[in-house]
Amino acid sequence: MEPFDVNSETALAWVAGFFDGEGSVNVARYEQTGSITGHIMITQKVPEPLEFMRTVLQVRSVAVRNVRYRESQDTYELAFSGPQGATVLQMLLPYLRHPKQIRRAELYLKVFPPGSKGMRMREQRTRSYNEWSKLKNTELQTM
Repeated sequence: MEPFDVNSETALAWVAGFFDGEGSVNVARYEQTGSITGHIMITQKVPEPLEFMRTVLQVRSVAVRNVRYRESQDTYELAFSGPQGATVLQMLLPYLRHPKQIRRAELYLKVFPPGSKGMRMREQRTRSYNEWSKLKNTELQTM
């Protein structure tokens, strides 16, 4: 599945559009340790679009895997975490159009700044996480 040049802005915009509709961004804090983690994920019933996205994003260390949520249905997932997720969101952010996805991406990038490799001051990360929590609570109240 290669409808256009994988190195083009068109390909990146296509991935961002797909992510706008199907992607999820999450940041969580582990209660016991207080550590904060982030996950970016896209799931599909067939692996080919996810493999194409992986190629466009030039992420070789991440595999498309079958997570099979139900016995009768295959579900494939492309997932990124922590700083790698930040790198992906930084590439997609200029092309995202859904306001909720844009805001989530911006907050994720505050929690995991590209290039930080997890070496961020705990207080700053906690402040950014608290902002994330407020956003999530606001979203839940408007559902």
